[in-house]
Amino acid sequence: HRKYTRDELIEVVRAVKKRDDCPMEYRHYIKEEFGGWTKALEAAGLAQNCGGLLDYSKPATLYLLKFDGFYKIGITQRPLSQRAAKFPSHEILDQYCSDLDEILSLEREILSKVERFQPDLSWFERNGKTECFLFPFDPTFDDLI
Repeated sequence: HRKYTRDELIEVVRAVKKRDDCPMEYRHYIKEEFGGWTKALEAAGLAQNCGGLLDYSKPATLYLLKFDGFYKIGITQRPLSQRAAKFPSHEILDQYCSDLDEILSLEREILSKVERFQPDLSWFERNGKTECFLFPFDPTFDDLI
């Protein structure tokens, strides 16, 4: 086996995007070069978030949803109706579209402010539980930033 350059490995990561789709011949070298798939995605200008890939070259939407008794924020690069299709009944309170860097930054800022208001929600255990919070009124992003 030959050793691949960092640039060659980045191109492989960009081409396949998901570790499971990566040919076995590259996996060892990617892990050796970057320390893991997530770091390789970052080096390739991609980020892994919420169980799916986010692409830095595409715009993203930060959304704020109201459920019965709690709120949830999240990020999607798909239509919001598609992202939230399997969620329990909800209302869209706010959404903001921008480049992924700004959206990730806004989400981190909001989550740092609302983390103390996180409820115990078993349904969202694998669907963004850390993005859910309680609030005394229906907020907008302006209220949370």
